Formats: sequence, C-alpha cells, structure tokens
Amino acid sequence: TIDTWMLVQRKWMYLESIFASDDIKMQLPEEAKKFGKTDAAYKKIMEAAFKQPNVLQACVKADGGNRLSDLKNISFDLDKCQKSLTNYLETKQMAFPRFYFISNDDLLQILGSSDPKSIQGFLLSLFDGCKRLEFGKGDKQMVGMTSDEGENYDFFNPIKPEGNVEDWMNKVDEEMKSTLQTLCKIAVFNYAKADRIEWIRE
Repeated sequence: TIDTWMLVQRKWMYLESIFASDDIKMQLPEEAKKFGKTDAAYKKIMEAAFKQPNVLQACVKADGGNRLSDLKNISFDLDKCQKSLTNYLETKQMAFPRFYFISNDDLLQILGSSDPKSIQGFLLSLFDGCKRLEFGKGDKQMVGMTSDEGENYDFFNPIKPEGNVEDWMNKVDEEMKSTLQTLCKIAVFNYAKADRIEWIRE
C-alpha cells in the first residue's frame, strides 16, 4: 500500500503543478476537470491519513479496507490524465516541429504562460545560434533576432504574437528564413556592384 501511495504521490505532484496553471486549464478543460476529481479524491485520503497517523489504520483498515484499491484507481486515473497531456503536447510539436528539440516540461512552461517573452529562455534550443527575439515598442510585435554572439538583424515584416504559440512561432520561423535570404541577396548584389565599380576604375 505504501509503495502504491508513493507512486501516486509522485504522479500527483507532477500533474498538480501543471494543472494549477489557468492557461493549461483553458487549453485542456476536459482533462483539467478529470484531474480535479482525482485531485479531490487524493486530498481526501491525505487528510484522513493526517488525522489518523497510525500506519495500520491508514493503510489497511481505512475506507473499509479498500485503501489500496482506492490508491490504484487514483493511479490509473492519473495515468489517463498524463496520456491526455502527452497527446496534447504532441499536437503542439507536430504543429511546430522545433518543439521536439525541448523537453515536455519546458514546453509546458511555454504553453502555460500567456507572456510571449516566456519563449526567450528556450530559443537557443529551438533555433541554433539564436539567443533572443527582439520585441518592438510595447512588446506587441517581434521585430528581429539576436545571436548568442550579439549579432542581430531586423525582420522585414514584424510578427505579432497573436493566437496559439505554435502559430506565431511558425511565422517567426518563416520570417527568419525570408529575412536572411533577402539579406544574403542584398549582400551578394552589393558585393557584385562594388566589384564592378572597381573593375571599371581599373
């Protein structure tokens, strides 16, 4: 019973910190509701154990001798919540494949925040060499990128962080490629132009 209890506790501690987020509750209302019921059942057992600290009573005699069975049911329900959460994260990763480069815990931190700047701490994992997204006045749009070495460039078309994070991160990805491609073309043109002017002078 104690072994099962400890297993349930580990699962509960992990999921409780996730479903405590209002944003996650909004994203996964059904799963949050199911977890709420399981959470209440687990807390009821914990309160009973606190009031009756005798191990024989808490593990064997409590709930009409069904304490182990109740804990196993809670463990099963927590597993279902975990599976739903994993499936949810996979849909986000499929929508923006660069999310596969970070852990599920890191992804949950991003999804659990309504602040677009929460992405900043994970950019080096998402984009090789990119340390920071530059935000414009009022933080209402992303206007460029800065590398780990301090190099930076401005987007030709600023991106507004609106809607789901995977949607506007895809737009950032596309604008990054488009801007760098255009900057390379401009650099090649200017180099060729300078080279031609030098040739004419000679």
